[in-house]
Amino acid sequence: MRLDEVLCEQEPRVVANDGTIRIHNQRLQLLPSGLRPLARKGVVVTIRPKGRLGVRYEGRRLRYKVLPAPVPVKAQPLPESLPRQMGGPGTQPVAGHPWRQFQFGRGVRIQPKPNVSKLLKTSSL
Repeated sequence: MRLDEVLCEQEPRVVANDGTIRIHNQRLQLLPSGLRPLARKGVVVTIRPKGRLGVRYEGRRLRYKVLPAPVPVKAQPLPESLPRQMGGPGTQPVAGHPWRQFQFGRGVRIQPKPNVSKLLKTSSL
């Protein structure tokens, strides 16, 4: 081992299913190394004093490449020519819809269960 490897900062990371690691707003793509797939395995990322990175798995160095940052995509507004979808804000059901037929307090009333103990007492006399 070299002195800069001993004096480096080490951070444990878990490899994503796509073979990438995130560290300090960077994504590192692990390159094929002949080992079994490393998805969901723990690796150690070393940050040397001069800012150089290294990746290790069970003591072995792994090759990687730094991926470019993803470009943020702005949401495009919908064109005015598209019809509005039902159920969105400001839409109401048509006049014959079942929701229009419902009236509070006029639905089916649930009758309480009869008290069976009172019936049994009167019939046993």
